[in-house]
Amino acid sequence: MHKFSIREALKWGWNEAIDHIGFFAVVILVSWTLNIALQMTGKALTERAPFLGFLIYLAQLAIGIMVQLGLVAASLKIFNKEKPREEVFRWNPKWFRSSLGASLLLWVAVALVVSALFVMFIAVLAFVFKTGTVAQAWAPDIALRYVVTLAPLFLLGLLIVIIPILLAFVVFQFFPFFIVERNMGPLEALKASKEITRGSRGRILLLNLIYIGITFLGALAFLVGLFLTIPTLVLANTYVYKKLTDASTAAPPAAPVK
Repeated sequence: MHKFSIREALKWGWNEAIDHIGFFAVVILVSWTLNIALQMTGKALTERAPFLGFLIYLAQLAIGIMVQLGLVAASLKIFNKEKPREEVFRWNPKWFRSSLGASLLLWVAVALVVSALFVMFIAVLAFVFKTGTVAQAWAPDIALRYVVTLAPLFLLGLLIVIIPILLAFVVFQFFPFFIVERNMGPLEALKASKEITRGSRGRILLLNLIYIGITFLGALAFLVGLFLTIPTLVLANTYVYKKLTDASTAAPPAAPVK
């Protein structure tokens, strides 16, 4: 079973984020400025030239993917006690293609699972309504019965959407690291992430819930806190990835980040 310490991951991420605060502050400011500029440009163009607006959206998506991969590369260098430099804004076509391909494969798979579960959910609702019409459901004498019956079903429908997405994120969240560090293709990176998270998914889920809380607290501090919380979370995730890969006998030896 793969083990890692949540406390140590967050502690290491925090300490390294403070040590490299200048680097991450520049990255965050540049990426935010670029993102806002593209959003404003895309919004203005969408009304006059929808196709150009769509191209701006694609450019924004591409830049977002490459910044994410660049942060992974920089964090890996920090873990290896090297100085991060131009990795964040470096264009790497293979990384981009692999990350985009892995994301598409992942979301198509999740969509298929959610669709299948949703069809089953609709079948259950149809069975519930079989005893009476929708109009009868709102009749005063039986309204309470339908509310009591349908409330858990609607909650179940919400869980049907949330749970597959959450599970997919926990299982496959490390695929960008394999793309960057080991130059893997999309399917190979997804399989590798699935393998190293085996036996540790409960702890990874808990860590991600902690991430959400930390990000919320950072946003409350007039967004200034995000300059520390964002790098802390990226670096903590890098720490977990390295611990899981070190513990995994199935993973191939790591190649140095170029």
